Amino acid sequence: MFCKQCGTSLPEGARVCPNCGMAVGTAQAPQPTSSHPSGNYPASTVPTEPVQPAQLPTVNKEFILKNINTILAVIAVILMFLPMFAINGKELGYGNKLSVSGFEIAKGLDLTDGSGTSANFFAWLMILIPIFAILTNYIKQLFSLKKVTLFAAPLISVICLFLAKSTFTSVINVTVSSALGFWLYLLVSLFWLLVGYLQYKNMPLTKDSVVTLINQKK
Repeated sequence: MFCKQCGTSLPEGARVCPNCGMAVGTAQAPQPTSSHPSGNYPASTVPTEPVQPAQLPTVNKEFILKNINTILAVIAVILMFLPMFAINGKELGYGNKLSVSGFEIAKGLDLTDGSGTSANFFAWLMILIPIFAILTNYIKQLFSLKKVTLFAAPLISVICLFLAKSTFTSVINVTVSSALGFWLYLLVSLFWLLVGYLQYKNMPLTKDSVVTLINQKK
């Protein structure tokens, strides 16, 4: 006789296996392992698929740097639809301030008391100059003007911003303050001017280039 559990030879009349202690005549069913034909696995060894981290959209820096002037010009045009100036409405009989967008200033403003303004030439230039700068990047006949436009377009836009406010204030004869659109347009134009000047000088758009430019001006 042999033990059905461990295969040890059993003496005659033995009731318990002297090797493993299994009662003679009984056997424990084998536990499934990773190599068992049933394909079952112990709970601690069940294979799992690796969890992949979520893929976030990446910004193509090369595309942005290549088209930075066009992007800033488009932003400048969009900002003209934001409140550019705030009119003191109490001087006109209103209860609060009136916000006026750059586009409204460009096409002219009509107030309910019968006063208003005509089309503002400088406000129109604030729209047309960035558009012209965009076209120099895509129209072959304007390629010769592209390098000059790099810094001339934002510089003229900044000048026109202050001239538009000056002429608008003198015509409407009320207190006018600068609104959010005014400051955003100014910041975008100044940054555009810096970027355009670096490109005009064939300098890379890096922090070191800005530091070098500042040191040259000292």
